Amino acid sequence: MSALLGVNFWDNFNTTQSVSSGSDTFYVDRAYITYRPGAKKKSLFTVGRFDYAFGNNRALQYYETFDGLKYRYQTDKGAFTAGYGKFKEGRRLLDSKAAFAEVEKFFKNGSALGFYYTRVNGLTDERSGHVWGGYTNIVLGKKWQANYELYRVDRKDESTLKDGTTYIATVKYGKTDFAKPRSWDLWGEYLHAAAGTANDDCCGTWRMHADDTKGWGIGLDYTLAKNAQIQLFLTFDTKVTS
Repeated sequence: MSALLGVNFWDNFNTTQSVSSGSDTFYVDRAYITYRPGAKKKSLFTVGRFDYAFGNNRALQYYETFDGLKYRYQTDKGAFTAGYGKFKEGRRLLDSKAAFAEVEKFFKNGSALGFYYTRVNGLTDERSGHVWGGYTNIVLGKKWQANYELYRVDRKDESTLKDGTTYIATVKYGKTDFAKPRSWDLWGEYLHAAAGTANDDCCGTWRMHADDTKGWGIGLDYTLAKNAQIQLFLTFDTKVTS
């Protein structure tokens, strides 16, 4: 069993859209306990406040502070994750409750395939609904990698926001490593995110705006020295989807 406590300080962070709101405020962003039962330690229980990437891949829906319980069972061949709790950051999902589950298959060459489901029970109809999705990460040889994710958000009939489907595809050449100087990679990406399906202020994308967006992106990652890396990226032909 292990425990972790993390504290952040925000200087003049004036917003009411997160647990970290307030001016010049200390707040706890991570405080959780983990437990691995059994001798083989394939199961892991996490209880408390932790970061979680919904979808566990690109995490366009959410990748921030989450209060709750998470269970994960993992082997070399695959993994199962399930949990329940409450979102603690973001404009759209703040204080919404969620139950989630994900199944993943791992392959010997590093490729992966995953399917996930999240049930969100928010404070309003616009913040409630179902998220169904899947992803694949394909490793081709030593240099090439392709990633694709698609998910759908189904909302209550009373919601003013429409149901929507989002997909994102990335192709990468090379392999950068923080511990390996002069390692690098080049990548290209296409994103098509329906309105109300991505959370710009608390998701796992490098884009400033992902929700209600379609367009291309390119980038370069280069490790200058151990634990020192430069990342360059550019969007083009970006438009709104709605």
